[in-house]
Amino acid sequence: MNRLHVLVVTAWLGAALFSYVASAQTAPARQPPPPDPLIEITPVRSGISVTSENQILVEFLPEDLDPANLLDLAGRTVVFTPDGRGGYSRSVRDVALEEDIGKEPSSDRQEIELDFPFEFSGRTWRSFFATGNGLITFGKPFPSWDSGTPSRFGTMQMIADAFLVAPTISALYKPHLGARTYVSSKLDRVVVTWDARDIRFAVYGRRPKEALRYQIALHSDGSVALHYGPQPADADEAIRDGIVGLFPLAVKTGLLGSIPDPVDSSLSGHLDLVETTLYATSDPYLVMVEFTTRDPIRPVPDQELVYAVEIDTDEPWTNDSDDRDFLGGVALHPDGGLTPRWDAARAAIDAYHDDNRIGFLIDAREFSGRVSVSAFSKTWNTLDGSWGRWGDDSRSAAIGFPEVAAAAPTDLSEPSSRPSPTQYEVFRYVAIRDRDQGVADVSCRIIEVLGDHFDFFAFNSEFRVDLQGANGPGHGFAGFYAGNIQAEVEGIGIEGDYTTPCESRLKNSWGFPVWMKAVSMMRESYAEDGHRTPYDDGLTVFAHEIGHTWLANASYLAGGERKSMQTAEHGAHWALEVHAPAPFPWREQYNGSVMGGAYWRENSDGTFTATSGWTTRGGGFSWLDLYLMGLATPDEVPDMFILRNLRREGPCTAESWECERFGPFAADKEIVTMEQVLAAMGPRNPPAERARKAYNMGFVYFLLPGQTPDPEL
Repeated sequence: MNRLHVLVVTAWLGAALFSYVASAQTAPARQPPPPDPLIEITPVRSGISVTSENQILVEFLPEDLDPANLLDLAGRTVVFTPDGRGGYSRSVRDVALEEDIGKEPSSDRQEIELDFPFEFSGRTWRSFFATGNGLITFGKPFPSWDSGTPSRFGTMQMIADAFLVAPTISALYKPHLGARTYVSSKLDRVVVTWDARDIRFAVYGRRPKEALRYQIALHSDGSVALHYGPQPADADEAIRDGIVGLFPLAVKTGLLGSIPDPVDSSLSGHLDLVETTLYATSDPYLVMVEFTTRDPIRPVPDQELVYAVEIDTDEPWTNDSDDRDFLGGVALHPDGGLTPRWDAARAAIDAYHDDNRIGFLIDAREFSGRVSVSAFSKTWNTLDGSWGRWGDDSRSAAIGFPEVAAAAPTDLSEPSSRPSPTQYEVFRYVAIRDRDQGVADVSCRIIEVLGDHFDFFAFNSEFRVDLQGANGPGHGFAGFYAGNIQAEVEGIGIEGDYTTPCESRLKNSWGFPVWMKAVSMMRESYAEDGHRTPYDDGLTVFAHEIGHTWLANASYLAGGERKSMQTAEHGAHWALEVHAPAPFPWREQYNGSVMGGAYWRENSDGTFTATSGWTTRGGGFSWLDLYLMGLATPDEVPDMFILRNLRREGPCTAESWECERFGPFAADKEIVTMEQVLAAMGPRNPPAERARKAYNMGFVYFLLPGQTPDPEL
């Protein structure tokens, strides 16, 4: 290597945040930082201030936010009593926790037998499934958080909208909840108990001392009781958000209208729609959209199959995308999973067992009365992100949606004698109204006051927001791969047109990549020698999110076939099987890329062990990362390898997910060269010699209206 490559990201107004430097030397041990000086705050205008540590403080306006609705059931028992016609009345009492909690099931997917028939969602059940996320389902297990629900990037309401995958009863569902589950069976009831701790957002990385205990009791008379113990004394350890209630499966009850489509022999049978039909359902607010195809619908390797409708409410009705009021559908993934797409309110996952049908649900309150509906199908190439075959019904049909009144919000802490089959409440923290546009508006507010100096923004706060995972309300203004590089078949790094808010230089922003009290901020605050090393883990998260401006999307040619190096389930990260060592790691040698993959050690017996992955922290950017970011030339990127057909060797003895992830594994080792990457994607433009190396990042600290910031945070 003959040059020094540095990516510098500076925090406004000029303090160096971090740099990855091409040096073969191991970094010296870091000393504990000096005590923080007094932080001075200087108001500017429009609720924006700056600090002596070069942070930007933004006080939200009341109209920027949707208020919180925090859990108020602690110390209560809520009982749902069937009325004999599919509905339930509701009563609220002092908590009556069951003392005998029984034993832990062997897994979340274990089917639990009932000693009595139980009526729910229009059917009689003799078994159910209980998950560690705080709910039970009938007929099939609830999917994990990464296999179709919007739990990472969605609000609690969006997560609740995805519940219609199976008849569900939720005591308190949180997709990342850390809970131990127990089941106790009696002659007249079965009780499921959760001892729950909010692990992902544990304060300063410590496990909460107290757990919130709550229960679902199914009684032989068909009634359901939800029991909630008291909250922990420490308010920061309390679980205040989640989804609670009854979710019977919506089933179609009457025909609303249909759109016939003639056979098109030029299309594959699974894309050729022969009819799109709309039905009323047992839920008065939901309409089922069902697509029927000429041939059976099956998953396709490396492609998503998308079935969607457009709805226009204004006459004269057109198929003009600028005129439509709704675009939504359902996508079938290569692994067989189904998720809603675009504006689809709720996905009816595997609602029908017929091979030629697939459907989703629309919230009918959005479209009361007659509307124009048109339907289409198409394929999405997961390798290069391009649309493929397209089946389109150019005609539309006028279809009448049921007239429904706006539903009053349910308050489960209040009794109700008016029977209803679906009763649930979404408890959530404060939300930024219209998240993407809202964050864009705040970005413009900052730029207007402080000037157009910023390439990136990172938004943080000390208050909780209505998000369950990393990277919350944010906006990729230039597309996901912003700035100097875009992954295209004809060549990466072609600088094209992109739009930014208020015509600024801003390329991307991240909302809450690190929440100030999150486990990811302070997990590694103290090294083994007791020296404090704050922000070590948070720094890795920032590096990861900044890296997404260019990464991680690459493919290579092998035997004339284009192959992806991304994860199949999420994309934008290197697949675990990719050997992606960091040549200049942040903390230690033999560490992997912060963008995914792993550092794979080849053992003497021919097996492979992942010594680290990006989630172990302390890594850096791999050579391929550095090339894609414009920090390395192609000849500096060494040969890589990918492990195909991973097969575990020996038992998994560790009591954590790391054993399943790290191996050892037997595998087929496939060498990948930079020449193969260039053959698939073309050269980077601009090349490293001309690529930009310095960027300015604004760290923005959000405040609630009237809130005073905590200097320690």
